[in-house]
Amino acid sequence: MTESLDFYLNQLRLSKDAGNVDSLLLKLSNDNDGKMDPRTAVCEVLAEIFKTRWAKKTATWLTTAGFPKLLAGKTFNTKQGNLPIDQAESFLECDWIERHENMLISGPAGIGKTHFSVAIGKRAIAKGYRTKFSSATNLFKILSKAEETSPVLFEKKFQHLLAQDLLIIDDMGNGAYPPKAGEYLYMLMDMRSQRALSTIITTNSSIKDWSEKLGNPHNLRAGLDRFLEQAHWIKFQGKSLRLVSFYKRNKIKGGQSLEEMSNA
Repeated sequence: MTESLDFYLNQLRLSKDAGNVDSLLLKLSNDNDGKMDPRTAVCEVLAEIFKTRWAKKTATWLTTAGFPKLLAGKTFNTKQGNLPIDQAESFLECDWIERHENMLISGPAGIGKTHFSVAIGKRAIAKGYRTKFSSATNLFKILSKAEETSPVLFEKKFQHLLAQDLLIIDDMGNGAYPPKAGEYLYMLMDMRSQRALSTIITTNSSIKDWSEKLGNPHNLRAGLDRFLEQAHWIKFQGKSLRLVSFYKRNKIKGGQSLEEMSNA
């Protein structure tokens, strides 16, 4: 073998991920007891490269997932999550994604629905599932603008959503949507169902009220049928965590309702 280690690492495009390989190989070379057979030695080297690449990939996915900045660095506390601890921990394992199932998370505003979905998204990425987070409002606006611009751009945006193992659509039913929002939802749920991809939808409104925002009840019904067929329904109940934080910060004992605060 006339070429150097660096030569082969460069030719195989491994050099950027092989920062610790030299020291590992030196350690293996000094294995005077002969405990490390060549096959194990090669596995050790490849494992080191794999770990480096995996860390880079997950870091990139976390950056491009689109998680809200306020929640991206926060840990979800299952003891204060407004749903049973064992249920929260079970879904955070992400086994349901492997089974190609969906999740509908409902409940009043401010009780941890979005935070829980982000926690699942981050755990999913750590387990190797490519994940995308978007509010329903932003998602439909992006697709509408892309369709208005060109069919090619629309297809590119749509295929990007279909490339995600887990798609999180947050706050469905609130905000102003473009006229074809219901059609986009149907197209997404239909194709993701066909490809056995998982979707999370969070909402603080009743499903029956979505048609007022999404239009075309036939598209909405057809899309929801495909989503709900494989969906778990997670119902959040309890106090608004945002208001609890507000009361604590302002040292308000007992907590006042929004109406009481408005009349103060």
